[in-house]
Amino acid sequence: MGDSGLNPFKGVANSPCADLTNLGAAWYYNWMISPSPPCATPPQFVPMVWGHTGTEQTSSGIAGEIQTIVTAGYSFVLGFNEPDNSSQSNISVATAVSLWPSVSANPSVRVGSPATQGNTTGLTWIQNFMSQVNADTSGSLRVDFIATHWYGWNAGSCDAKASNLESWIKQIEAIPGNRPIWLTEWGCMNASNPDATTVQAFYSGALAMFAKHPRVVRYAWYPWNTYNELTASSSGGSTLTSLGNVFAAAPAYK
Repeated sequence: MGDSGLNPFKGVANSPCADLTNLGAAWYYNWMISPSPPCATPPQFVPMVWGHTGTEQTSSGIAGEIQTIVTAGYSFVLGFNEPDNSSQSNISVATAVSLWPSVSANPSVRVGSPATQGNTTGLTWIQNFMSQVNADTSGSLRVDFIATHWYGWNAGSCDAKASNLESWIKQIEAIPGNRPIWLTEWGCMNASNPDATTVQAFYSGALAMFAKHPRVVRYAWYPWNTYNELTASSSGGSTLTSLGNVFAAAPAYK
């Protein structure tokens, strides 16, 4: 919970503690199970079981990480990172389903789905995975919220009304179960971000669009692409970019 009993909404996919404070972020994650380095004060940290080859692709290894997360007092965990992507966790639906009981067994932590890419491959993966979750009657395949990624890529896809992003959100909303949605990586890449002005207009348009989709309960901007940066280094330390100032002014809780 956050200010006035509201829940964290505005987040960042990794940033130094000082930047998170300057940006007014309510939450963040860093693709790991513990903050590195830990921030002395909020925002809320959310751990992730990324799905690395080895420990994070065995039931016992995952169970151990979940116990570490629960012991540390965290209330949420994010699932595998882009299992549909050969350059990321690269986990088949069948393997993910076989491992998932270890992710979701502890009722003390709320579990986010694996977060796929915002494209056809990613949509097929998460639809197949969630269809098996929804068909499960044993209670061992628990998913409390759906995590997803989306990046503009082609020219115009980061439009000022965020209509392309909205189309993706509608496809995730169509997955049965009416679960909350976390947009855990998003931004503009390749030809979709010709300049900082385009990205800033897209971000502002996306915030307005989110208001029409109450199931989108959290987002984490990805600030590590050109023109997506929220801070700019200076001799005095990190200062906010123009986009960073707009981000900082946006509501942190909802």
